[in-house]
Amino acid sequence: MFRKTISGIIAFLYLAAAYFTGGVGAAVMLGIYLLFPLGIIWLSDPVTASRNLPESGPFSKISGDLLIAVAGWILLSIPFVVGFIDRMQT
Repeated sequence: MFRKTISGIIAFLYLAAAYFTGGVGAAVMLGIYLLFPLGIIWLSDPVTASRNLPESGPFSKISGDLLIAVAGWILLSIPFVVGFIDRMQT
């Protein structure tokens, strides 16, 4: 539940920044992009539950949840990194 709340707040801040700096078009495009990382973060538990992963071992359900959620957080951080690099160049 904690990761859903934090990722939702981050996504909202991204959308607000995109709206105020680039208008509605930028916010819509970013919103479409954010659907994928938010879906990965929010649904990492059901995704790994749908696979027949063992309870222990190198690729257990726990590590599967963690790896999928980390991938979502990496994808969620991409707009921040791109925006930071863009601001550094100007």
